[in-house]
Amino acid sequence: MSCAHPIAGSDTRTTVPGPTEQTPSSHRDPTEDARSSGSGLASTIGGFGIPSWADPGFRQVYGQSGSREFRVHDSGADPTSDTWQTLVHRERTSFDIHSVGSATKDVFCLAGFASNADFVLERWELVPATGPDSSAPETSAWPRAHGLVHKAFQRTVLHRGPLAKEVVSVEADPEDRFVIAELRADDGTVALYRFACIEAATPELLWDSTMLPELEQAESLQRFQHALFGRVWFLSNRTNHQWEIALVDADNDGSFDGPPLVGDPAFFDRIGFGVWDEWDPLLGPLGF
Repeated sequence: MSCAHPIAGSDTRTTVPGPTEQTPSSHRDPTEDARSSGSGLASTIGGFGIPSWADPGFRQVYGQSGSREFRVHDSGADPTSDTWQTLVHRERTSFDIHSVGSATKDVFCLAGFASNADFVLERWELVPATGPDSSAPETSAWPRAHGLVHKAFQRTVLHRGPLAKEVVSVEADPEDRFVIAELRADDGTVALYRFACIEAATPELLWDSTMLPELEQAESLQRFQHALFGRVWFLSNRTNHQWEIALVDADNDGSFDGPPLVGDPAFFDRIGFGVWDEWDPLLGPLGF
């Protein structure tokens, strides 16, 4: 029996102000601050959210509200004016959220711990909602031109069990094939696991800190597409930036090509990773 099921979530319609403005007429593109910051993958938009997707006239960000509520903000532009409006999708979880990743538009992975200390990894997808909210009448203040629709969360439990004591980071495959989780065990060992995007997936150990000691200090996991090297998953120490770990999958077949590359930023510059324009953060046609 499948555990994928729509969750009766809550949608909230709001007019999105800029960081300080409170009126629709003064609101600008909600991704402007993230793009100008130079660190869009970790930037917030309008005070909330990590960017996950950007189409012409559409932006999506996600984040938490407390330890047990997940929120996604869909922002749409009115082509006849400079205003943007947002539809907020939110739902409470059955576990404490410790890390969230984004696969693509509307698809997310949430990791954390249940009350009994079990590690929990779930895939959440926003799908068009059915019911009264989905057919709510349009008003002049909420033009259909914004392209925003009510959605419901559908979730699949990828794993639940006593696998780790700490979630360091999780990230999802943009093709929605698997999730990679960086987890710390009771004995302090840090391991990278891959979980297929299916119910009750068996964790596949890729590497741990006995094989790759640098994993002990890794703090973040992100994936990119490189113009020459193909799909690259990066682990880095954000505290001192002394080294990085790169997992390369040149043909994006889901299998990494040989052992991880490990080195300091100068090493990666030498092998051709140093030109930012050659990296695609896989956040949609416009990126962030």
